[in-house]
Amino acid sequence: MNAVWHFLLATSVINLAASDVDVNITNHWDTGFEGSICIVVTKELDGWTGHLIFSEDVDTVESWAAKVTKLSGKEFVFESNSFIAQQHVGAHLCFAFEAHVGGNIVPKATFYIEGMDGHGVNSSTSQNTGGGTPSKNYAEALGKSILFYDAQRSGKLPANNPIKWRGDSALDDCVPGGWYDAGDHVKFGLPMASTTTLLLWSLYAFKDGYVKAGQLDMMYDMIKWPLDYFLKAWNPTTKELTAQVGDGNVDHKFWGRPEQMTMARPCLIISESSPGSDVAAETAASLALGAIAFKDKGDTAYSTQLLNAAESLYAFAKANR
Repeated sequence: MNAVWHFLLATSVINLAASDVDVNITNHWDTGFEGSICIVVTKELDGWTGHLIFSEDVDTVESWAAKVTKLSGKEFVFESNSFIAQQHVGAHLCFAFEAHVGGNIVPKATFYIEGMDGHGVNSSTSQNTGGGTPSKNYAEALGKSILFYDAQRSGKLPANNPIKWRGDSALDDCVPGGWYDAGDHVKFGLPMASTTTLLLWSLYAFKDGYVKAGQLDMMYDMIKWPLDYFLKAWNPTTKELTAQVGDGNVDHKFWGRPEQMTMARPCLIISESSPGSDVAAETAASLALGAIAFKDKGDTAYSTQLLNAAESLYAFAKANR
């Protein structure tokens, strides 16, 4: 089932539909079939009950997302599991199921959630089964990509934090804020800076794409987080840049959430006596591109702050190799 779900996530196509969602049958064999359900949440949910209704009798239904109860051969009730129970307005609630039947049948099916009307979505694979090339919702994919970086935030999270299951963490770091790295909780300056530079370049080169996708404000909000961190990490007076926070060897032995960390988090600082021109120059590049992006946004004060930091840090990188 996990492999099927990952395939559906990678290839699903979202189209607006009515309150009852048509279920997509993704695979079938002599004694069963697999299907996917994807519905846009139109009310705040803290636990939900859904009804899966078939056009023909089905023996059993299983799903990782819910406890399934059989009301009849044609109707099954889904009671959400705890990890998928909370859903917010506008979210796409998507999951897969497996059904078992007495013969090689592929029934039609619909799904609805009790107390929620309107704005479901059809989910179908990108395989061309009807003679046409299916469209893909790149605006949604872009929005979810931005949320990925929001989920990596360290420090005191803002009131508009879009990742509700993330909380404040690493508040006592020598430099709070920034992004965690690669699924662990170390803050590595070089990959953080190179990532920020690449993301800012995409904003510079393809700003119209962010506008058309309705993601421009989200992008500015997301990318400001590492830029604020770089401003705090670089001290032009002492000519010191915090290049790393945390010990990878210790951190990689901890398999918990960043909100629960208790290990020591040492700082690695580069300076005139201990240079690191690679991380310094890459961070300067991020700050410089940030200055361009926020000048274009109209935030001239922040743009000037970024540019001043970029110039002094670049000079430091050139002078200390």
